[in-house]
Amino acid sequence: MVKLQQYIPFHLAIILVMGIIVANSFLGVNPIYISGVAVLALLLMFVSVKKPQWKMLFQVAVYSFTFFTIWWRVLNLQPDNQKLHMSHFDIGGNSLKTLTIDTQLAPTIYQHRFIAHADFINNQQVTGQVLVYINRDSLPLVFPKIGQRIQTFNTFQAIPRPLNPGSFDYADYMAKKGVFHQVNLNENEYVLAFEQPPLGLKTKIGLWRQNIQEKLLQYNFEKDELGVLNALILGDKRFISGDIRQDYASAGAVHLLAVSGLHVGIIFIILFWLLKPLDHIKHGKVIRGLIIIILLWGFALLTGLSGSVVRAVTMFTFISIGQFIRNRRSPVLHSLVASFVILLVINPNWLYDVGFQLSYAAVLGIVLFQPLFENLLPRISWQFPRKIWQLATVSIAATLGTLPLSLYYFHQFPGLFLLSNVVIVPLMSVVLGLGIVVIVLVQMNFFPEPFIYVLNMLLHWINQFISWIAMQEQFLFRDIPFTLGKVIVSFALILLFYLWMIKKERKYFYPVLIGIMALQLVFIYDKWQVTKDKELIIFHKTAESIIGVKQGKTLILETSIDTSRTSLPKFINDFSVKHSINKLHIQKLDKNYFSYDNQLFMIVDSLAVYEPIDTKPFGVLLTQSPQLHLEKMIKTLHPQLIIADGSNYKSIVSSWEKTCDEQKVDFYYTGEKGAFRYQMK
Repeated sequence: MVKLQQYIPFHLAIILVMGIIVANSFLGVNPIYISGVAVLALLLMFVSVKKPQWKMLFQVAVYSFTFFTIWWRVLNLQPDNQKLHMSHFDIGGNSLKTLTIDTQLAPTIYQHRFIAHADFINNQQVTGQVLVYINRDSLPLVFPKIGQRIQTFNTFQAIPRPLNPGSFDYADYMAKKGVFHQVNLNENEYVLAFEQPPLGLKTKIGLWRQNIQEKLLQYNFEKDELGVLNALILGDKRFISGDIRQDYASAGAVHLLAVSGLHVGIIFIILFWLLKPLDHIKHGKVIRGLIIIILLWGFALLTGLSGSVVRAVTMFTFISIGQFIRNRRSPVLHSLVASFVILLVINPNWLYDVGFQLSYAAVLGIVLFQPLFENLLPRISWQFPRKIWQLATVSIAATLGTLPLSLYYFHQFPGLFLLSNVVIVPLMSVVLGLGIVVIVLVQMNFFPEPFIYVLNMLLHWINQFISWIAMQEQFLFRDIPFTLGKVIVSFALILLFYLWMIKKERKYFYPVLIGIMALQLVFIYDKWQVTKDKELIIFHKTAESIIGVKQGKTLILETSIDTSRTSLPKFINDFSVKHSINKLHIQKLDKNYFSYDNQLFMIVDSLAVYEPIDTKPFGVLLTQSPQLHLEKMIKTLHPQLIIADGSNYKSIVSSWEKTCDEQKVDFYYTGEKGAFRYQMK
């Protein structure tokens, strides 16, 4: 059996990851140059393959070709390098845009959300995806459905970046999915196109799933239970209430609501045991493997071929090929690496997808550590406690594999994760199996009332248990700052720990100690980095003013918000977590100046009162839309910078910007450029 370090796809996986990271760091490079280098590497590969003495050159050429090819592919996925991408055409209000609705996303309080692909701008065929918002209060008479084509003159705009540091970057999140623009629509701002597109596979699947959902509504499911069922079986989380979603997150079980590797793994195990009798017939293992692969892809179709499910099914397809179809058993790690390579070739941006990272980290954790943890205790002869121990070790191994990423992305750790997983995962297995049976029967126009009663009861128990777990807040550790450096060193330490556990030799324990010390050094460095940072931040908040001064781990806020009645906005907590803030002081913004780093800032509010002072202010902060003669104020105070925050009317801000341009004074509006940040020199 080929060792993993000698396995060619393992080498390619490393090269692909390096190429994708480098490519995303140099997106402005012309792909023509990269393709030229790739062709040169290809030529070297063909030349050296015929000469055994040039083996090293052949390997270098192969890896170079792989590296530059994936770089070329990443660059070609960018809109700037696609000739027919809609961004190269007139996407303003003077052109007619024709779109086809592909996917319906979970709605917000104010808007319905869709992802559509652009078909035409005027009569020019184009490519590209767009995020479509339809305002809820407009109550359109003709509501677009999946697969329908709509037309609008509304302007396509770039998806906005976050205006405050530490906030979630939704624009970057959508860019990794190939969506760079959005359009906002009211009732009278779009129409159904006269000519509708032919139904593609994805559209047919969407309509099929919609038909299933309509049939399920006819039965006596409770609202929350039906929402969870839609998420588990159909991969549609639109119907889950905010309270249920928050309970699952607090209980460390939010991954159960997103159809991914766990659900596909459960179905894989169920099919593995149900089809085990086929092993007794000729070519039974091959037949079992083929049936499992077909049924797994059938489940992927049922869930709408979402990215997470396609990735998970691809992963288990390679595992099935290795375990059942080949003449000899292949290590799961080999199959895992092969699927990883194939998926990155299909879509390099999946490397940055959180679900993709967590799926592979969880499976790696289970494959590497679960057998080791299971053998820590003597083999239990009783079936029930042995299964409980196996389930517990699977949960611990998966959590160990994903812990650094979970802390980095979500900044929390559920202390009762083991309890919730040991209890819920077996029930979820029953729910998944029973739910699929119910959907099949519903599609066949049978009325499975007993199954529905049991399914509804199980889902109710699960929701109640998750709610109870979520109430144990003392076991939920929130707001844990975790940097990328800690993630990298943590994974290195986990790998060293694994090597020590399998070798059980003293010489492998020393690297573990070195890894622990390295992680401590990273913590010390991050703490030192935080304590020396000093910064002034004028945050952006509509209708309010928030001025922050960060001094090490302390954040001092002066704000117009009445915090006795209204809580601070979420971006303050996001900023605090990212920058390891552990002390927060809040004061009422009631003065007309402040000083920072020996620089004087004057505040002019709605009263528009200012007086000339001996020291010229470095900057003037305009808040609450003061009615003032800005040109006169500039000539009186001679500031170097004018700042307008989110408390001002946009119409006034536009006139201020024009005046500052005429007076040769720098102007900064937080509503366009984001929070104003000034670091101490």
